[in-house]
Amino acid sequence: MLSLELVTALKTRHSSFSDFLRSCMAEPDAPSCIAGDPAERLTFDNAKRAMSTRLGRLATEVAEWEFVEFLVRHCGPEDTDECRALRTRLAGFWLASQRYPPPGYRGPINLPDGAPRPYTDADEAPSDKIRVIMLRDQLSQERVNRRRADDCEGPRTQPGVLRAAEPRSAQRPQAPQGVRTSADKDHRDAGHERRR
Repeated sequence: MLSLELVTALKTRHSSFSDFLRSCMAEPDAPSCIAGDPAERLTFDNAKRAMSTRLGRLATEVAEWEFVEFLVRHCGPEDTDECRALRTRLAGFWLASQRYPPPGYRGPINLPDGAPRPYTDADEAPSDKIRVIMLRDQLSQERVNRRRADDCEGPRTQPGVLRAAEPRSAQRPQAPQGVRTSADKDHRDAGHERRR
């Protein structure tokens, strides 16, 4: 379903795979499977083969999420409800086919009816490759969550560490009440000198 949905999306803006590749494969953020100069015949033919293995009825590979996102960005303005719905639907097809969420994707997912249950833990993954992808994505999400928590808490300082905005003179320990220190005497003497 994912590959057929990608073909349908692609055909809304481009007349063919070749048209899409000529207009997009030289972009700096093009996925590695299709990246290159469309004017170079071998590069272009390799990109067409890569598209064919990922899209259409005869697809033999599931399109990488990076490729899916790239295609969605080139199927219309991203800030439209139609584009958001497409991404949500594609994320659901991805999850249904791979049984783990699209790497790096944090948006809504519309899982199709009858889809197999997603893996609940990386230990369920059928291969080390998928386990690594799931663990990297989990780690990335934990970093994002930690950053958000830190932003909410504000800056923290450890005890004994000077804050940059606080002058050293403000760090002077205070003497117990009624006890004068040599600093107090120096301050009093300086004030006495000014009055003269």
